Amino acid sequence: MLSSVEMVLSHKIYLHVCSYYNIVIAGAIIYFISHFIGEVFMKSSTCSTVFLCLCCLFFTLQAAQRNEGAFRTASAMGESVESALHKAQRDALWEYAQTLSDRSFLREYEQKVEEFFQTHREDLIVSSEILEKKSRYGVYETTVRLRVNEDFFIDSFEAEGFLVEEQVEKPRVMVLLEEYEQNTPVHDNIVTHVIEGALTAQGYQLLEEEQLERVRQEDTDGEDLAALGFAHGADIIIRGRVDIAAPRVQTAYGVSQVSVPVNVNVRVIRADNAEIITSLSERVLKRTLDEYTARDDGLREGGEIISAGIDAAISAYWREHTRGLRRIELLAHSQSEEKLYDLESSFAKIPQIKQGHLRYVEQGRAVYDVEVLGTVQALRRQIEQHGVWRISALAPGRIALQEGERTTPGKISYDIDMPSLSVRSAQIEPIFPSRLRYYEENDIAEITVAGGGEQVDDLRVHVFIPRLMDMPTERAVSFSQGGEKTLSMPLLLNEEKLLEFSAERQVPAEVSLSYTIQGRRESREIMVPVRVYTRNGLDWNNLPSLGSFVTYQNPTIDRFARYVVAEYDRSTSLPDDLSDAIAIFSALREHGFTYVSDPVNIAASGLDQVYFPVQTLEKRTGDCDDFAVLYAALLSAIGIPTAFIVYDDHVLTMFNTGVYEKNADILGVDRNRVIIHNNQCWIPVETTMLSDTFFDAWSAAAQQFRQTVADGGRFDIVEVATAWQTYRPFDYRHTIDLPLENLLSSVTVDLSHVYEYARNSMFQAIEDLESRDTLSLTEKNRLGRLYARSGDFLAAREHFSGLVELYGESRAVRNNYACALLLTGDDGAAIGQIEEALTRGSFEEGLINKGLFYYVSDRSDGMDVFSDMVREVYTKTGSLDSFDRLLGIPVSTEPTERATDHSGEEQQIDRSRLQDMIRQQVLEDDFSGAGDTDSYGGNVMPFGGVRGADPTQIAEIADLLVWMDL
Repeated sequence: MLSSVEMVLSHKIYLHVCSYYNIVIAGAIIYFISHFIGEVFMKSSTCSTVFLCLCCLFFTLQAAQRNEGAFRTASAMGESVESALHKAQRDALWEYAQTLSDRSFLREYEQKVEEFFQTHREDLIVSSEILEKKSRYGVYETTVRLRVNEDFFIDSFEAEGFLVEEQVEKPRVMVLLEEYEQNTPVHDNIVTHVIEGALTAQGYQLLEEEQLERVRQEDTDGEDLAALGFAHGADIIIRGRVDIAAPRVQTAYGVSQVSVPVNVNVRVIRADNAEIITSLSERVLKRTLDEYTARDDGLREGGEIISAGIDAAISAYWREHTRGLRRIELLAHSQSEEKLYDLESSFAKIPQIKQGHLRYVEQGRAVYDVEVLGTVQALRRQIEQHGVWRISALAPGRIALQEGERTTPGKISYDIDMPSLSVRSAQIEPIFPSRLRYYEENDIAEITVAGGGEQVDDLRVHVFIPRLMDMPTERAVSFSQGGEKTLSMPLLLNEEKLLEFSAERQVPAEVSLSYTIQGRRESREIMVPVRVYTRNGLDWNNLPSLGSFVTYQNPTIDRFARYVVAEYDRSTSLPDDLSDAIAIFSALREHGFTYVSDPVNIAASGLDQVYFPVQTLEKRTGDCDDFAVLYAALLSAIGIPTAFIVYDDHVLTMFNTGVYEKNADILGVDRNRVIIHNNQCWIPVETTMLSDTFFDAWSAAAQQFRQTVADGGRFDIVEVATAWQTYRPFDYRHTIDLPLENLLSSVTVDLSHVYEYARNSMFQAIEDLESRDTLSLTEKNRLGRLYARSGDFLAAREHFSGLVELYGESRAVRNNYACALLLTGDDGAAIGQIEEALTRGSFEEGLINKGLFYYVSDRSDGMDVFSDMVREVYTKTGSLDSFDRLLGIPVSTEPTERATDHSGEEQQIDRSRLQDMIRQQVLEDDFSGAGDTDSYGGNVMPFGGVRGADPTQIAEIADLLVWMDL
């Protein structure tokens, strides 16, 4: 039995041996190349020697570096690049540790292992390379490639007691040697006994003498011997011959010595496919004073040397063969079609088969694809223990089963009959009714066929699922002799038939192949199993498919959402999208829901049941995914972008508030409560908390997200709009007569709660900064911006005026002072300050602000200056994205119209109009402004500039201004 410690140590030795072996080979090659270059091109043996030394030094260093450690790659998320890097390094170290010891064993010592990694990080990591780093949703994700210091890692793990003594069963070996002395068989079989003793001492299992004798009586070799040995339970066959030559007498100085030449030749053979693992040969010549001692000593030494070679060969093969999964093709033959289909259910009783699925059934034969751990011999024993099936034939990567119990060991065939045109694979994706729109546009059937030695012409493939289709799908395939062809096909499914399935089941698909070989028309028809799920089935391994459940177009969903946003009292100045989202959440709470878990454990199977939104409204029950999908559908119905945050065992919804990051303070000063994506603020909502306030659901979701990031936990975010590009919403037409009265009774309370939080958090932040004795320049700048955001424009103006006196050379300070001046109505002074800041160098923020200052003023050249500034910014950046980030409006995208528009009075700035004008300047270059009018007609600021603006209009201007950080 081989322990994991022994395997690790042998692995270390193997690395060093390979290192030296490679260096020797490389050295020989370098010598000849350098000699050729030095003599032919440089005409100098000295140059040749120098070149040789340099090459040897370089490759030796490279070889040493390559063997200095093992490489591991891992990705992780964190709140910063540094934290993400450390977590990725930790994950990479864990991955390597699990190759040395049992995973469950390590998890028992998880805390100690974590401390070990933390303490010895520099010693464990030879080098670390960042392959990729990116930021999504305010979270940094880093992919790192480590070179692990294997020697230190293994030695330290062993010293810490982290290496579990994992026992690996060694193979069953059959030793069949023929021993001859001067071509006459001998029966003492010394070499055989030495080899058997050495193998037994190393833990190998030997075939019993009775079984061995039966094999000897067959007097066979090659494939027949391997097949017979396999049938008797052998994994490995040692086959060979020992020849003892005639003794030779030599006399020296009056002393006679006898030498007996001994030749040992063996082959190490796999019993499951007759493949030769290695061939070994050894010649021994021992000299002693008498013939018999020389003979026996030579046989023993030859046996010992050969035994060491056999052990090394088997160990290397066995280590590779028994670790990790292997894919094989299992062919089962039976007259009972029921037994062929039921074979898959018996895989669970066979420990070595880790996964298996039926490929197809054809005329008394089923073909399965299985993943096997360990050896074919061990698999044979497990299969035959059940007494229903037995292995009848073997081929590389393929096993044939025959129905019936094996009564006596018999020879296994290595020849498996296959059709002239074989079906290598036939797969049809599992069918989920919710993905019907996806199936209309994408291939879901994949057939791979392979020809033999004959030419195949006019190949046609038909696929038909009687339970789900009205007519088959056909494809014509061009095929070359002896080639292989994979074709993908869409299937047109009948929606009514698909929705009839009330429970998950497997249905047969008919795959027909017709083709011509040597002028004769042939055909084959196979049955391929297709798994069909219920209309509410979802596979969490395919997260984007969740988008097909967000059926915002359903009449009931659309009516519910539009009623709420049209009827509730907009009593606060919260952003429209946020206000509408709060109102819909409040209406759902009034509708009333009860949390009920699904019976399926999604963590184990990946499969789940998800209600369509109208079903959840009707049943008033659901779990996390049901409520998340319902909320996303209602928000989508009124044009609010949504996404799902998916954890290992939980899902919730987040939505785009429409507020850009630059204005995030209007949602509260705590940035941990929002998730930044594409420069905009998204809010997560715990949709299982429909009995609580919106504020509490928001708080719980934000806290879980931040905690997951801090812990280095994994999560995925699925944007619904992106998911719809592949999985369009299912056309679920079911409607209900839903009473909408009394849904809005608590909307005002929810709106006020969020509004008061945002205001109070801002005032609290101002109070905290004002109470400090000293402030850094960054904190002083932050205080001035908070004054402006809170509406105290005079305080902001006075504050930045003082900063200009102290830091007048800072264009950022002057820029912010100019913004404060504009908000107090002094557009002339504001323009003067921004132009002064721009004399210190052109910068995007200053150019944008100058354009805005002129845009909102009542100057006659306002539109001309605005146009010039927009063009200059675009010239500097070459992109519209900077306008999104700086202005806080989606200039880089086409203007869109919300399902509900609450922009208010005509006196406010029309952001869509501003967005379109900027796009004209940089994309069409045909806008011409004159005075205070534009091509849309009317004044830009009809109230006569900033001085005539009311507080709501000023707030609109404040949102557009570009404040700079310090």
